[in-house]
Amino acid sequence: DGNHLSDPSLEGEARAMKKSLEEANIDFADIQYINTHGTSSPLGDETELAAIKAVFKNQVKNIYINSTKSMIGHCIYSAGIIELIATVLQMNESFLHPNLNLDEPIDSDFLFVDKQIKKVSIEYALKNSFGFGGMNSSIVLKKFLGENYL
Repeated sequence: DGNHLSDPSLEGEARAMKKSLEEANIDFADIQYINTHGTSSPLGDETELAAIKAVFKNQVKNIYINSTKSMIGHCIYSAGIIELIATVLQMNESFLHPNLNLDEPIDSDFLFVDKQIKKVSIEYALKNSFGFGGMNSSIVLKKFLGENYL
């Protein structure tokens, strides 16, 4: 979105999520889990949650949310791919990893995964990666239900 270097854009993040849903040809209500960018910076987290709420409205109370960075830190350029791998592993193994150090969520409308692993089957997930200067990306993932893996 070309926004200021360290000032996240609610509109740009929401646009990335909406575009990924459109390209995947699924309804926002199909998403069961969002692996957030979630850096634990107040401005970044507040903006991401506001963007998620702008896209998913009241459905946010039914979508599990966690951040892989709570366990591994910020891996800079490789963060997105590591978090994508974490999302696929969670979907394939029917669990959600904890949100470590999440003591006081900044918005009680959301279904945050707490400090314990949650056993849950996820068919559709959304992975967000939002970078400095408005380099925003979101990808929709669908669990592969076939028997043969390539």
